[in-house]
Amino acid sequence: MFRVDGGGVWLRRGWYPSEPTSHGPGNWAGPATRSDVAVKRGPNQRELAFDVIVINGITHTDITPFDARSFIELPVRREAITHDRWRYQINLAALREACEVALMVPDCYAAINVFPEGDNGGLERRSFLATGWALSAAPVAKPRRSPARQPVRAARAARAQAPEALPAG
Repeated sequence: MFRVDGGGVWLRRGWYPSEPTSHGPGNWAGPATRSDVAVKRGPNQRELAFDVIVINGITHTDITPFDARSFIELPVRREAITHDRWRYQINLAALREACEVALMVPDCYAAINVFPEGDNGGLERRSFLATGWALSAAPVAKPRRSPARQPVRAARAARAQAPEALPAG
């Protein structure tokens, strides 16, 4: 999906096909609560960044990154660029050069569900629309989250299916 300076980002399971947005190609996360991202970092690439331009039934702080193998929550910085566009920067320095990140959101009924065009009218849950994937060397601050919340999120992440193998590359 995205490659630069020896690194790359691939959206794995838990993502809908790419669609055009005013900020370039974007992908909806869903219908499950877990969306996986495979990353191969190049030299000095320590951070995974992306923008969220639409949220649906969740809040911006509900999007939480985990190491997909250990289910340990990863340090993340969230920044409101505009009222409807947030930048997420995830610190990958503690992970292997080839790793997977599980982006988790709460299990909820979205306020607006999407009816796919030409489909049978069934509901498809879509929690957020992401665009602008990038890898960089910039460090990310540690999260300021209560440690009491991590075991609940880790247990929820552990119940999700194991991710597929990384792409050859």
